[in-house]
Amino acid sequence: MEQTDGRLPLSLRISRDEVTSNEEKVPWALNLFPEWIMTAYFQDDVEVGEVASHSARGNSVRNATQSTISLRPEKETEYGGIEFKENSGEFLTMSGQREARWAYRWTIFTFRIDAESGDDDTTVMVDINQGNASNKSSPKIWYNKTTGLNIQFLGRNENGLDKRLMTTKTAVVADGETWNVVVTGIRYGQMFASVNGVSLSTESAQPERYANSEIGNDTSSYIGDDSDGNMAWAYDTLAFGLTEPTEAMVRKMTGWAAHRLDDGNSAIILPNSHIYKSNNPVMDKEDFPTRYIHDNEQWTAWGTSINSTDVKVNGGGSPVEVEGFERVFYDDFRNDRVKASYSGESDLWSAPGFNTAVGASATLIAPNDTTNVYEFDESEQKQSLSLLKVNDRWKAAAFYSVNDLGYGYTWEGPKVFRIRMMFPEVAQADLAGGLFPAFWSYDPDFLFWRTANRIEVDWFEFDGKNGTWLNGLASHYHYAAVDNIFAKSAESYKSYKAYSGQMTEAKVKLQVVWSFGMVNTILGNLLLMMILLISM
Repeated sequence: MEQTDGRLPLSLRISRDEVTSNEEKVPWALNLFPEWIMTAYFQDDVEVGEVASHSARGNSVRNATQSTISLRPEKETEYGGIEFKENSGEFLTMSGQREARWAYRWTIFTFRIDAESGDDDTTVMVDINQGNASNKSSPKIWYNKTTGLNIQFLGRNENGLDKRLMTTKTAVVADGETWNVVVTGIRYGQMFASVNGVSLSTESAQPERYANSEIGNDTSSYIGDDSDGNMAWAYDTLAFGLTEPTEAMVRKMTGWAAHRLDDGNSAIILPNSHIYKSNNPVMDKEDFPTRYIHDNEQWTAWGTSINSTDVKVNGGGSPVEVEGFERVFYDDFRNDRVKASYSGESDLWSAPGFNTAVGASATLIAPNDTTNVYEFDESEQKQSLSLLKVNDRWKAAAFYSVNDLGYGYTWEGPKVFRIRMMFPEVAQADLAGGLFPAFWSYDPDFLFWRTANRIEVDWFEFDGKNGTWLNGLASHYHYAAVDNIFAKSAESYKSYKAYSGQMTEAKVKLQVVWSFGMVNTILGNLLLMMILLISM
């Protein structure tokens, strides 16, 4: 119905006033807004007995299964959890999650474990995308009899593998009877973890950025340890979800999970100082972060008001003086700062960006030593973006102000972009069809909310089939990255374009001394300077 009617999901339709003024608070639960949940396993969904399959909930269903009877865990009582016997090698497996870096932003894990059992020192309980490389075994959660509970995320940086690890033996109870609550994830480039309401930290300072590469199709995830010496343990909840929660949301998730299996009036496992020690969490303003809310009436009103004469009234005239703005961002491209999006190196420009569809038949590639489409001339202090033919295939360039996980620089509110660039002089007959230089903007929401529509504005976009044809200020409302019932259907909006036409000398009233070609990028072929002004 949401798609058919083009309505927004519930979490975007409840007003903040309703939340803050409502005297009778709504009890908070993990599925309060189900579009946030990507993949989740609750013991409630498993019948008492042998567990051959644990059905998953969420927008990305990955059922956990075990075909070998002797390796199946068991649910002995209705609320006893999914139990893995000691020295049994019992485990469940599910398909890997290629989009884990975007879709599994946080994890809630409720478990109990008996550290006195099992022949091995270590028992792995959760391993998502198992492996020892960027974006593999993230998160991976295990218990070691010496170090206690271990939580890991693997990324990539200029030194290779970026390993984030947090451990605790004091915050976890390993008596085999007490339920423990873990809330963990990556938040704006930093790993976070709370164990029974106690925040953990890494032994050494974390790098400022976190990035990781795609994992491909050949990967699997596991609940449990296939070694024969595992400790006895059980889980109640294992859930993965969207966006990066605030500290208040982490406490709320912890409180919900701790009270979920507590028969008393307080969550015994939580410290006395925890806000939800004695009370269950409720829905409040933390459940309503600032997000883009689409207003189709305003969208349509703007699009239908465009007058093609008005948008080119200053053609050939003096540059318009901009008043009331202050410069807040500037880069003159005098230094080599375009780095691979997945490397964790980029402090400003990340390439090639998260939308690989931009390249079409010309594959977007990252900066590298052998096939470099991001050449930087040290002597001329000049940054180039180019197109390069390798055998029979084109390789192209594009860079963003954020990396693949959305970490970097973004701006909101009224703004003016000033960009200076040059295009190589290429005859129209020599232009490769379908290639276009363009400057685009994306709302980063969809990197954090994979169930949300993607907003795009094309500030300018030249057409490679005609080197002088310009498309200007086009707005688009794309479908969500993950198929779901909460996103607006693609047919529920119309795209609008402020300008489209040929930039001939007569039309623009300027002498055209260049033509361009052979670029399929987010900016032009030779980018000299970019200035961003934002109103105060």
